[in-house]
Amino acid sequence: MVAYRMKSALVKILWRQALKNLEVSEKLLEEGFYNFSAFHAHQAAEYALKTAIVFLLRELPPKTHFLPELLSALQDEGIEVEDIREDTLDLNLHYRISLDPEALGGPPYETYSRRMGKLCLMWARRILKWTEKHLQK
Repeated sequence: MVAYRMKSALVKILWRQALKNLEVSEKLLEEGFYNFSAFHAHQAAEYALKTAIVFLLRELPPKTHFLPELLSALQDEGIEVEDIREDTLDLNLHYRISLDPEALGGPPYETYSRRMGKLCLMWARRILKWTEKHLQK
């Protein structure tokens, strides 16, 4: 019972963090910090998927930033993830390249467009919406 309560508390913490990262991503997009918006969109999706793992599987999530691994953890247990597979794969790329100048051969703030920031935010919103739907079950 104690372990379940701890995981229930963790669900709340992870979900609040997902929502806060989404909010930060939106604000950064509005301010023109597109690469940072993309990074926080990734973080929002990561925390959302970790929330789903704890809530649905009642286990601690893998310690990773690799979104496909988090998605696989859910799928391997029979959770239908097809609705967010492509969003997860597309958004996954932005964990490193949104911050690391060596990943793109130049400063990320010079290589990200508003359109790319908006796409990352859209993918993250879909993943959070999917997670929220599963949290209501």
